[in-house]
Amino acid sequence: MLKDLLNIDGGVISVVGSGGKKTFIENFSKELKDDLKIGESILITTTMGMAIPRGLRWDEIFIPNKIFLKTAHTRKIVYYGNGIDGRKMGPIENLDGLSNFKYVIINADNSDSKPLKANDDFEPNVLKETDMTVGVIPWGYLGRFVNGEIVQNENLFKMRFEKDAITKKTYKDIITSPDGLFKGAKGRKVLLIANVYKENDDFFDFANYIKKHVDMEIIYGDQKEGKYNKI
Repeated sequence: MLKDLLNIDGGVISVVGSGGKKTFIENFSKELKDDLKIGESILITTTMGMAIPRGLRWDEIFIPNKIFLKTAHTRKIVYYGNGIDGRKMGPIENLDGLSNFKYVIINADNSDSKPLKANDDFEPNVLKETDMTVGVIPWGYLGRFVNGEIVQNENLFKMRFEKDAITKKTYKDIITSPDGLFKGAKGRKVLLIANVYKENDDFFDFANYIKKHVDMEIIYGDQKEGKYNKI
């Protein structure tokens, strides 16, 4: 279980990065819910805006003066937004009045569903109360040429990281740059390499390179299946 790999028992977790954040947040919160005691809850919120959840991914949704939906469950995943902007929950500015939760998981970044990104000046937005920052970056883009289909802020990305094809060094630079993945990170820093559906020689060559050049905890896995390992 990811909870055991991270060795956590409550706290504020901010999630930053590109493709895979939403799936990670949804599935990780379900895993954490299974370990809650009766009366305990998980808060999912955002400092950047995020889509209002659909389906059975929640037990309560609370957007003041707009939406209040709830179930009778005694262990809950609660989504909270500060207003509505189109189809998104509006961002919060702080955690005032939101402290009565076992876990708080904050979507603290925006990538417009692109696999890779370069941060704007206002991204990410990690709150000071954060105990752990999880940076998500997807495996599988080595050799792909930089373009607007796979990169948010393409021109800025080319200036900071890579103009042509994505390399191992590109990944390393995204992760370690002061303006990169962990810009403004608070607390423990954990790198999550997402979308690892097959463990093969190509992946382990990449993983060993990243481990050599990145000084932090590194986890990889398939966030859809909830299968993770440490490097």
